[in-house]
Amino acid sequence: MKRIPCQGGQFVEVLEDNQWLVPMGVGPFTRRYKVDLTRLPVDVRDWWRTVFTEAFRMDSLAQVRGIWHTALWFYRFHKATSRVPTVRWDEWQRVDWGAYAHWLNEQQGIRGRRPLSLDYRRGQFGWLAAAAQHAIDVGLLGTSDVTISRLKSVSSRVFRGTQDVSNQRLVQRALSHEQWDELDRILSEEWFALQDPGRTLDPPFRLSVVVAAWLTFHHGVRSAEINRLTVDDILPDADGRHHLRVHAPNKAEDLIPIDAMTLHMLEVLVDVGAECRADLGTRHLFVGRRRGPRILGTTANPAQSLTWGLRDLIQRYEAVELPSTITFPDGRLTFGTHLAYDIGNREKVRQIMRHENASTTERFYRAPDKLRVAKDISSAIRSEAVRLTMACQQPVMSVEERPDHQEVLARNPENAQLEYGSCGLDVQRQGTCRMAVHCFECPLLVPWVSKRHNFVYERDVYEKKAAEAANDRDRENYLRHAALAEAHILLIDRRKEGPSGPIAPTRSRRPRR
Repeated sequence: MKRIPCQGGQFVEVLEDNQWLVPMGVGPFTRRYKVDLTRLPVDVRDWWRTVFTEAFRMDSLAQVRGIWHTALWFYRFHKATSRVPTVRWDEWQRVDWGAYAHWLNEQQGIRGRRPLSLDYRRGQFGWLAAAAQHAIDVGLLGTSDVTISRLKSVSSRVFRGTQDVSNQRLVQRALSHEQWDELDRILSEEWFALQDPGRTLDPPFRLSVVVAAWLTFHHGVRSAEINRLTVDDILPDADGRHHLRVHAPNKAEDLIPIDAMTLHMLEVLVDVGAECRADLGTRHLFVGRRRGPRILGTTANPAQSLTWGLRDLIQRYEAVELPSTITFPDGRLTFGTHLAYDIGNREKVRQIMRHENASTTERFYRAPDKLRVAKDISSAIRSEAVRLTMACQQPVMSVEERPDHQEVLARNPENAQLEYGSCGLDVQRQGTCRMAVHCFECPLLVPWVSKRHNFVYERDVYEKKAAEAANDRDRENYLRHAALAEAHILLIDRRKEGPSGPIAPTRSRRPRR
């Protein structure tokens, strides 16, 4: 069987001259689709066979797939307008290409019977230009730079201003401040629910959804990079400068900084999915057992993908504020839009978002009205508290739930006299406390459910101080302290409803407002 090499180290299998099996995507997904050249007119098949062979060698698989679908539409146009199929594109004038663009505008897609999207119609001219360039490169007659110039000219004229429309549509998919807070609340609730070791509903899959959403909405990781992440891409550092190595088929490999919070989530995901990963014989990070062991992705079959899991999560928590069509690319759009609003420095945002061109960064500066932060104290405290719930120590009903802590209290009984719980510092062995932080922020605090009233009192006091603050800096510090107290209250209330496993004390990361 003849094989045609293509990018990504994969091959196109040639079953016969007109029947090719083409891999779809790169990485964990090995599905294939059929390129059946008999769907094209007989007179043009040899020309397209040569062009596709060159395209597989030079272009990405996604680009070649676009060229293939464009070829099908192109000759449907010939048939619908009673034109003679041709590959001598230099004979086509601008008016002919304009007629093709007008015809596309009236067509409907095969699935769903909806009109072809603006991006898809504009993309066809780019794919036609790519096919023409390959024809030039291999020396096929009838096509030259004249064709490419005409295609670009018609595309620029017909689709003038559509880039702004497309960018605006993308920005509209970015979550508002309130929607982002709501998503954080859901992720926090699901994270703590999955700490219960008695759960049987595919913890690797649900944890994968939470962690993948966290990486996209809080670190701007691309969907294609999510699909390619492996266990070896997690790079912890003894000095606290942790990194995550990201890479995608059409993007340069890069390192992004992650905090202790994100590192802990990734490490938990690695541990939970270890058995499933061993069964699959893979190092891919996102795996699950729903409908059998499988590697998960954001672009696979919706019934098996992380995208489906995220939408299901939102539906289960009845978050009507969030769009039911949410996708993982929305996470990067949300992160970049809020980052641009908070920083206001295009070059810095470009570097954080890892954009090659500054023009790509511009789309994140088009929706400032969506990001107006609520001014009232209650909203500010609630949003901060939701983010901090994953960063606080898990409260306990009794010290018996923490065997490691019982030994400390046995040697230091006075540690149990804190207003909010007990201290995990072993004074007898480590000396007196020298931490210049409030007990709320100390990782050694073990909050007690029975002392909830003290957290409520602390929150109310600092809310009042914030309302009477003389300047914005003091007000922000008071609000943060009150938010920490509110976060502990939320955890205590959740603990009263049912047990959940311990979680390491860490801090969450998000652009400051």
